[in-house]
Parts: sequence; C-alpha cells; structure tokens
Amino acid sequence: MRSTSFLTESLNLSVPLIGILIVGLGNALPEGYFAIVSARSGRTWMILGNLMGAIVVPATLVLGIVALICPIKISDCLPFAIGRFFLIFSAIFFLFFVRTDRKITRKEAIFLLSIYIIFIIVELLTR
Repeated sequence: MRSTSFLTESLNLSVPLIGILIVGLGNALPEGYFAIVSARSGRTWMILGNLMGAIVVPATLVLGIVALICPIKISDCLPFAIGRFFLIFSAIFFLFFVRTDRKITRKEAIFLLSIYIIFIIVELLTR
C-alpha cells in the first residue's frame, strides 16, 4: 500500500492507473512465465487453464473475501471505462481467434499484444 502511494506521488499518476499498469503487470509476470514454459513443452491447455484460474480466482474469491471484510464502494466508475472497453474488445478478438482454427497464430498474438500496448498508451495519455 505504501509503495503504491509512493509511486502515485513521485510519478504524479493516479492510483487506478498504478493499479492497472504496475500492480497488474507484476501480478501477470508469474502467469506469463508459466505460460512460456508450458508452451515450450507443448502443454497448451495448461496455459489456458492457468490463465483462466489467474483471472477467475482474483476476480471472484479474492474480491469476494475482501468485500466481506470491508464492503467496496466505487463512487466513480468513469476512470475504469477505458479498461472495460479494452477488456471487452480483446475478449471478443480472443474468442474469435480461438474459434477459427482452435489456435492463436503468431499474427493473432501480435494483434492481441498490440491491443495491450495501445491500452497502455491510451491510459497514460488520458491520465
């Protein structure tokens, strides 16, 4: 908590932006490493299972326990509008890519990565 506050003050960025970019990226690094190791060993279904677990558990179990301890009140959802848009946009393309040939090609992977890079740029420019 103190490190996030320090970053927001020293970099002059908002708390949601730090949470989305830095804390989110730090959370995703172990999942990315596991995905790379699984891909190299040919266990592609482990990648999808791990990533779905990495999304579902924090979004339901962790968030639910935290809300039981201290109810979460969001007074302004507008700062998260860009994130919601990019989440829906990338999820639609992910589902489309997976359903076409039941795989994600390099070209499709580059497209998904470019969505993330555009998301980061938009977030930085709008804050």
